[in-house]
Amino acid sequence: METGRVANYGPCVASGVTTERHGDAMSPHSTTIVDVVIRKIRPLLEEILGENIELEIRATSTSDAVHAAPVDLEQIVTALAICGRDGLSDGGILTLETRLAELAPSRHRTATPIPPGRYVVLSLSCSAIPDADLSTVREIVNECGAHLIVKTEEGSDSNVEVYFRRLDPASSGNRMQPKQGGAETILLAEDEDSVRHLARMILERQGYRVLEARNGAEAVRISQAHEGPIHLILADVVMPQLGGPEAVERLHHLRPEMRVLFLSGYSARVVATKDDTAYGRAYLRKPFTFDELAQKVREVLDATEPEIENNEPPAA
Repeated sequence: METGRVANYGPCVASGVTTERHGDAMSPHSTTIVDVVIRKIRPLLEEILGENIELEIRATSTSDAVHAAPVDLEQIVTALAICGRDGLSDGGILTLETRLAELAPSRHRTATPIPPGRYVVLSLSCSAIPDADLSTVREIVNECGAHLIVKTEEGSDSNVEVYFRRLDPASSGNRMQPKQGGAETILLAEDEDSVRHLARMILERQGYRVLEARNGAEAVRISQAHEGPIHLILADVVMPQLGGPEAVERLHHLRPEMRVLFLSGYSARVVATKDDTAYGRAYLRKPFTFDELAQKVREVLDATEPEIENNEPPAA
């Protein structure tokens, strides 16, 4: 499976689906609404599938929340789409569906037992799904405490179902809330085209004006030519020609009021420098979700005295 391509399109920006994840155990309070995630990343799914594959979405679980982190659910949906694409080399229809299911206790032993209970089921249907490609999906599903079932019958479509434990509405108050956007101008510096386009789409949907740069050197040139204010630079730490920190250092004297948000696959402690607090820098570690990027940008813009974010314990 093309884990690198998942990294380019999904929430796992600039890293593999399973090799560069946050590393921390999922919070017991992490809840996600499956339908909300699918709607948010639909443009990315359509780009992944290409022009020859039609994406059909049948979302019926409405506002039912499941016990899963948003980043994990986005990875599962994106990885499933790539599995389906790989099985539809000649084009076709790929269907993503959500539904509610209640499983009663069974007296019969099954090959893949699922405990009885109430579930939100995410299913993918298409003419063929390469079984080897599902290894990545299985790993993430298992880490979420969910269950994966593959149904393949000769002469009919292949079907992959993921069963997420449905939360009791009374206990699912920690649902994703709409994040406040803004009208500020953001300079986005990212060398990966797909990642840059994804970030721009998220930011523009929040109402921001986005100036795009493919590397740090281009970001410096755009900033010098732009006559209006630039409220924040969102820059990858490592880029060709000129990296994010070097570009920010050059721009600091030109635009000292500009806030800084770095994207990095490393922790803030690893890439931080002694000048970070003075420059008002913050970090967002990859991979991140749509909501995480939108929320972090807003936090950095609203901070009265921006400081580097580093909630990790100090090195021993």
